[in-house]
Amino acid sequence: MSGDDVRKQFDDLVSGADLDDLRRASWQLLAVDALSRTMTRPNRRRPRLREVLTYRIRVELNGSDPAIWRTVEVRSDLTLDLVHSIMQGAFGWTDRHLYRFACGGGPFDDKSQLYLCPFDVEVNEEEGIGADRVRLDEVLRDAGDELAYAYDFGDGWELTLRLEQVRELANGPSAVCVDGRRAAPPEDSAGITRGEDLARVLDDPETFDLGEANHWLIDPFLVLSKAEVHPALMDLLARLLGSPVADTAISHALRLEDPWPSWPPDEMLAVLSPIQWFLDRAYAGGIPLTRAGYLTAEEVQAASAVIPMYWRQGIGEVEVPELLSFRRALQSTGLLRRRKDRLHLTKAGQMGRIQSEKIWGQVASRLIPKKVGFEQDAALVALLFTAVSPERELPAELMGEVMAALGWQKDGRLIDYDALRWATPAMVILHTLSDPFTDGPLIVGRVAASLAREALFW
Repeated sequence: MSGDDVRKQFDDLVSGADLDDLRRASWQLLAVDALSRTMTRPNRRRPRLREVLTYRIRVELNGSDPAIWRTVEVRSDLTLDLVHSIMQGAFGWTDRHLYRFACGGGPFDDKSQLYLCPFDVEVNEEEGIGADRVRLDEVLRDAGDELAYAYDFGDGWELTLRLEQVRELANGPSAVCVDGRRAAPPEDSAGITRGEDLARVLDDPETFDLGEANHWLIDPFLVLSKAEVHPALMDLLARLLGSPVADTAISHALRLEDPWPSWPPDEMLAVLSPIQWFLDRAYAGGIPLTRAGYLTAEEVQAASAVIPMYWRQGIGEVEVPELLSFRRALQSTGLLRRRKDRLHLTKAGQMGRIQSEKIWGQVASRLIPKKVGFEQDAALVALLFTAVSPERELPAELMGEVMAALGWQKDGRLIDYDALRWATPAMVILHTLSDPFTDGPLIVGRVAASLAREALFW
């Protein structure tokens, strides 16, 4: 019973009461309090694991004869609302009804700890915790541990999740179905679980399609939303639905949940050195510009030390696209600004010059243009494929196909990598920080991959 319920009952009892009535009310409230304490469900959650593991779980539909079951392998850090989504895909249901999980007993037992769907949390008629707040490794830990799951309280389907195996985290998707038997009962089929009954509503109750189960296993947009991926990327992926590259792009996006690449402490400083050079150069009196707004020939010569280019005496910045685009990219990220005939540090640039880690956040926060259009799409595509390709070649052709599916082409043809490289400050910076020496599709550097990922979660 909630505190509000107790207060209401107290008000009802004492309204217009005399001394004897108040004594009786006191005893009744004591009884209510004692009942409330006895009804409190035990806390069965355990601390979250520091290490993310792979769980192999067998899920069986209770009462099914012959047994209807699935075996799934999932990340141990998934929240239970995502596990619910996995159950829906594995058993071919469509998430049209209420659900709950329970630990320490059945989903409707008094002594179970309940993990509730959003509707039940909102109406607050059950003592429980939102499923989106509880991770799988808090309720399943060792082989043999079990978790109860109920779906569609009218049809009354109840399932048991039994942890079979725990091992090191495997590369791949967050969840995969690896085995199973028999077709699950369809939605709104009155909770039938026996084979002879299912034969009347299913063409072949013996059929189980592993490929189809995996296709519907988990809602990728739910996963990405839970991971707090940048909403502009979510919108881009939604626009791809129905195109030939939708599944490929979404599968790449789901890899954003993979562990981030790591590097030695000095590697980031070395990779960021071209940015640091501009900040140091602009520190005192600013970097001189020509009347047309380009770096002077002297500055171009000096910059050749950190931005590899073909340099000759008297060459202008306009003749060096890799330098011009990189310098302008630093302006677009808010590290440099032009005032009259010089480039000066912004406040963010001043902070970045002193603390290199400040460069990281400033650049990451400005790599996705706010304005919807070609530049935003190009930046998102560049960031996505860079983020999931550390130490691998950037998939230039696939990036062009994604841009085409979004409606962007060049003279009726795919946008090639060279066009993408100069299309947005994001690609200019990521290319320069990966390998400024190459003109073609590049091998993505670890620091560039992490910077791209940071931008997509900013």
